[in-house]
Amino acid sequence: MGAMGFFGDVVEFGVLGVDHGVTADGVARVLGEHYADVGKETLRQDLGLVEFYYQRCAGRHFTVQVHRLKRGRARNRRRTVGDAIMARYGRKYRKALTFDALKAELDRRKVPLSRSGFSS
Repeated sequence: MGAMGFFGDVVEFGVLGVDHGVTADGVARVLGEHYADVGKETLRQDLGLVEFYYQRCAGRHFTVQVHRLKRGRARNRRRTVGDAIMARYGRKYRKALTFDALKAELDRRKVPLSRSGFSS
């Protein structure tokens, strides 16, 4: 499916179907278990390309850290992208994601996207 398929799916469905509404255990079942910061008020699951945050007062959210694709060589991609994502979308990922490229993918899918909150 490729990288643009991955980015389109993230907007439309979450990461392999996992989004901000899934518990930390649910994320670990789908994407692997790795906990970074565990504090009194927060829990962060840093999975390389994808991070999930749980904050006691502010709720939960996830981010896709596309800038991390710029670091390292392609052979280190497994550590950055993760086995579960690579198994579904393959090994090749662009090192930059532009709004226009993502918008084109979402237009093809008929999924709306606005520029607010997007930084490239």
